[in-house]
Amino acid sequence: MDRDLESIQEVRRLLEKAAEAQKILEGFSQERIDAVVASMAEAARQNAEPLARLAVEETTYGVVADKVEKNLFSARDVYNGIKDLKTVGVIREDAENGVVEIAVPAGVVAAIIPCTNPTSTAIFKALIALKGRNAIVMSPHPSAVRCIRESARVLSEAAVKAGAPEGSIACLSTVTPEATEELMRHRLTAIILATGGAGLVRAAYSSGKPALGVGPGNAPAYETERQGGFFLTAQQAEAVARALILPNFRVNAGLVGHSAQQIAEAAGFSVPADRRALIAPLEGIGRQYPLSAEKLSPVLSFYVVRDSREALDVCRRFLEFGGMGHTMSIHATDESVIREFALKLPAFRMVVNTPASHGSVGHTTRLFPSMSLGCGTPGGNITSDNISPMHLLNVKRLAYERRPINRQEGVEATRSPVLQASHEPAGAFAASLPSATQDEISHIVERFVAARARTTATPPPASGFPPARSERGTEPASPSAVDFVSEDDVRRAILKGAKIYVSPRTIITPSARDLGEPHEVFVMTQ
Repeated sequence: MDRDLESIQEVRRLLEKAAEAQKILEGFSQERIDAVVASMAEAARQNAEPLARLAVEETTYGVVADKVEKNLFSARDVYNGIKDLKTVGVIREDAENGVVEIAVPAGVVAAIIPCTNPTSTAIFKALIALKGRNAIVMSPHPSAVRCIRESARVLSEAAVKAGAPEGSIACLSTVTPEATEELMRHRLTAIILATGGAGLVRAAYSSGKPALGVGPGNAPAYETERQGGFFLTAQQAEAVARALILPNFRVNAGLVGHSAQQIAEAAGFSVPADRRALIAPLEGIGRQYPLSAEKLSPVLSFYVVRDSREALDVCRRFLEFGGMGHTMSIHATDESVIREFALKLPAFRMVVNTPASHGSVGHTTRLFPSMSLGCGTPGGNITSDNISPMHLLNVKRLAYERRPINRQEGVEATRSPVLQASHEPAGAFAASLPSATQDEISHIVERFVAARARTTATPPPASGFPPARSERGTEPASPSAVDFVSEDDVRRAILKGAKIYVSPRTIITPSARDLGEPHEVFVMTQ
């Protein structure tokens, strides 16, 4: 009980500090945040090997050289993929349609880090979080606490050195299920990045917070290239299945990420030292064939089919059994076959003539480099994308009127490009004024200033009727319509009990119209 309470208290303390750091990060310019991310990536590159060694020592999963490459993928490839992204202020402008997009940080990120790729995932998630000006708090897998905390420390020190506030990157030291749940549900958590088993991802989705989860990968490959494979006999395949897949159909954690030799030894036989994978010929797919599921180890199931049609059916059943929406690799030269597989199979990454694990993350392809791969709705995920900093941003949109409506007549009105753009910020959409000369623009400005002066200094009578005759009996001149009306103009008119005279050519902002019409402020003139 004490450990549970201690872990929950640590979550609250780290989140409070992260929230304070978040407020500071939100004020960073693009240049400042890019400098922070660059410093983090460089520190991760310099520590790629020691972090890999620590991960293998602590978890016993994988090979140091492979872990180094994964760390470098996050520190190098992911960084190169995100370094030029606009994530601060105006990130996109569409002059023709009058839409401006502005980036807003999502908030404090709760990052669940797995034991299978602990250090590389920590590097990846910290980089994309900070790139979006988000603070991040990591919950490490219990069997990988030391290596994940060390990764967070390296990244945090580099970030602070480059100007980020303390608390921008944090990691739990006391890990309990209660702590992870508190992290995901806490009011200061804005969004969850969940990498782990299906149960953990479901917990993230049910936390009440926006969550980006990923599904299992059980990627089939067609026309498969085999290098260093050891084909198992039926008896050996059964022995491997008993050792690797537990009765509850979960993978034996003691063999995850282990070598072909270690898995074979656990199954009661030996294989040559130069063999890199165990290949199990199977007759079917499903629970009665345990090795047809995701194995998290160098064990491959192998099928012989008559043609590409049968191969397509096998691959579909493979994905439906345990990899919906994730990845498929296809080794082929017939483009019609490649396109047929891409169109018909439920995998959102179809990598061609490249290894699935390298191609899907963008290492050997031009997919966005990422260590978190969404599986879309078939895989129970909110996105089918490779997760990037753009998934940790809210986008605010400025939308300028482009299809004005004449509300009196109930039909769309046509305005000249000059008049239509005259209420837009100078320089924001210069491209929308191709036909306007400098003299025309000056004339518009002069008319606007004059009209504003008339409206402010000597507003027309409050009555909606024309002015009364003068004592001499002459008809006073009809008040002229103003060129432009803002919400502020309407508020002043309401306070003074005045009317605003407008014509069909008057530009009235939507907010001014919405405020003025109920108060009957506008008087239409010819």
